[in-house]
Amino acid sequence: MSYPILNLRQLGSGGNGDIYVGQRSDTGEWVVVKYLRESHLPHARKPFLNERYASFNGSCVPSFP
Repeated sequence: MSYPILNLRQLGSGGNGDIYVGQRSDTGEWVVVKYLRESHLPHARKPFLNERYASFNGSCVPSFP
């Protein structure tokens, strides 16, 4: 599945990647995007792949104008 993300804004940065929030262009739904800086390294990808199955209830999504 691929779609452009609009209104992309950086929320934070950590040891392995950066976190962004934006809106899906097809539905307008707010989504969180994590960019893994060292995606070419297998040991860096493993924890990231486990995170993609975590659920997000939206309770801490900031509001943006």
